[in-house]
Amino acid sequence: MQDKDVLYFGNAAANQPSKLVQLISQLFSPVLTVTSAVSVIQNSNN
Repeated sequence: MQDKDVLYFGNAAANQPSKLVQLISQLFSPVLTVTSAVSVIQNSNN
């Protein structure tokens, strides 16, 4: 750290809903990716 650096602490109550949405997104993103990949493979085989 240097003089006049800015620190950001993101624990405000307003951030909680966005943190929840981000967590859910991270949990379901791999599932959606695999589902999409399987769909593409199935469509290419037809």
